[in-house]
Amino acid sequence: VPVVFYLTDQDGNILYDFKATLPYRVDVKAVSFADVSNDGLTDILIIVDDAYSGQGGNPLATVYFQKADGTFENDLKLDQEINASGSNKDIKAVRSYLEQYHATGL
Repeated sequence: VPVVFYLTDQDGNILYDFKATLPYRVDVKAVSFADVSNDGLTDILIIVDDAYSGQGGNPLATVYFQKADGTFENDLKLDQEINASGSNKDIKAVRSYLEQYHATGL
C-alpha cells in the first residue's frame, strides 16, 4: 500500500491530496503546520522514518509550501538538500534549515 497524505477537515472530508513520493513502508514521525516561507500561508512539514529499509531507521523530511490558491507545492530538490544535510531528525532541525535557506536566498 503506497504512503498517502491528505489534508482533511474535522469531519474527514479530504481537502487536499499531497500525492507524496515517499517509500512505501514508513512510520510518520512528525507533522508540523507553520509558515516556514514567511509568506503568511501555512506550510506543512512531514518527517517519516523509513524504519523498514534495513538501515535501522532513516528519517526523511519533506516540505509542502502553500500557495495563494490553497494548493501546496513540493520542491524535491530542497527535500533532498534537507535530508542530505542531516537536518531531518526533527521539526526543529528542519525549521532551522529552512530559516537559513530563506535567509540566504538559496
